[in-house]
Amino acid sequence: MKEEKTEEELKETVQEAPETEQNTPEEEKEPTIEEQLEAANAEIVSLKDQLLRKIAEFDNYRKRTIKEKTDLILNGGEKTIVSILPVIDDMERALKNMQKAEDVSAVLEGVELIYKKFIDILGKQGVSVIETKEADFDVDVHEAVAQLPAPTPELKGKVMDCTLTGYKLNEKVIRHVEDAFSQGNLNMLCLLFFLRHIRHPLSPQTVAAHAAGNLIGHIYQKETHYGIKESNRC
Repeated sequence: MKEEKTEEELKETVQEAPETEQNTPEEEKEPTIEEQLEAANAEIVSLKDQLLRKIAEFDNYRKRTIKEKTDLILNGGEKTIVSILPVIDDMERALKNMQKAEDVSAVLEGVELIYKKFIDILGKQGVSVIETKEADFDVDVHEAVAQLPAPTPELKGKVMDCTLTGYKLNEKVIRHVEDAFSQGNLNMLCLLFFLRHIRHPLSPQTVAAHAAGNLIGHIYQKETHYGIKESNRC
């Protein structure tokens, strides 16, 4: 009996085996070429839409930047101009009072007050005057227009007279000082002029004028030193 049962059990297991194989989930099918092509076309459309949006955003950004830059160029000095307007008002009032004023000292005092007010306004904007009193000649801030004999050896190379005031804007030289400095060695003068020309290039006409002026001044000083008369010059 036991052997018969075992045979029946074996038959049942053999019959159940294909049923379990039939019940296993079917493997997923790979997409066809048509499906892959359709998915690729959909991705291309999506990327093209994103690219067009980015191009439109960049074009808007470019136009906005150009407009802001144009406004900055045209109206960048608005703050400075607004701060200067009170000085213009004071000058208009001063001109009206000058026509009726009899006391010159009062007019002079009023003009000096307006001048100080204007300098204070420029100082708030970062503008400062380049000091030249007993200053050493510096090619970065000074431009020599003449040379004078040094009264003492200690004053050689010093600024003797300022013919045009120089200014700085936040430590940047916006206008060089035109001055006369005490005469030293002529070779040193040529070296200073050469360095000045390299750092701040000048036009050929300006270079020729400076060179001619320095040469004439040197010849004049030599003639004066040797006692050559005015009438003997060419």
